Amino acid sequence: MEGIAEAPARKPAGQGLAGLRIGEILLAQGAVTREKLEEALAAQGERGGRLGEVLVSLKACSEEQVLKALAAQLELPYQMRVATEEVSQELISKVPINFAKQARLLPLRVEGDQVVAAMADPMDTGAVDSLRLLLGTPVSPLLVPTQSILDCINS
Repeated sequence: MEGIAEAPARKPAGQGLAGLRIGEILLAQGAVTREKLEEALAAQGERGGRLGEVLVSLKACSEEQVLKALAAQLELPYQMRVATEEVSQELISKVPINFAKQARLLPLRVEGDQVVAAMADPMDTGAVDSLRLLLGTPVSPLLVPTQSILDCINS
């Protein structure tokens, strides 16, 4: 199945949100209500986990909304979909498919001295470091929803 290319990767709206907590960003973007945020914070306190994942599991907001907020927080580009033609065959041949699926990432292209990689979790430093070692070059994250990455891998 081929993905549909969206507009080129862009910095998310809300540039002034960098450095804020993810919950504050989601509130500012109107993605979550204060009540749902407080419910998620209580659930996070009880069972642990990342706030964004808890919010999604409670259906308080979508993964896309969390990724957009994370992109604003970390000042990283976000892209809704990855098309198969965006993926460098040379780069993907160096990455085991099971690793790409498990880590929810996909190397796309070389830009300067870095590889731009679609990833659903740029905070997974182990996966980012492993990809860097596999490719032998620094990695620049592009936030993309999990399903888009998996659809591209499986196509």
